[in-house]
Amino acid sequence: MNKKFEELARITIAKNKDVVISKNVNDGKISIAQEITFIDGKKEFKMFVKNAIICDSEKLFALRNALEEAVTKLDADGYSEKNAKDF
Repeated sequence: MNKKFEELARITIAKNKDVVISKNVNDGKISIAQEITFIDGKKEFKMFVKNAIICDSEKLFALRNALEEAVTKLDADGYSEKNAKDF
């Protein structure tokens, strides 16, 4: 199976809940998604969900840092605000 997304940054915003910032390797679009981890017996499952992100100010600052990390990686790949395309 071909990898469709490249993870740029990840931040834990609550127990078993991460925000993951990824780049689609096929079209370059950026995805910001919540990933939920849960355990059923001895098996761990991870699932991406759609919804608003609600967190306290400490986690908001952590999210900002994750966004800065993703932007830094995009800059290293030649992306910039100057040549960014609207989706």
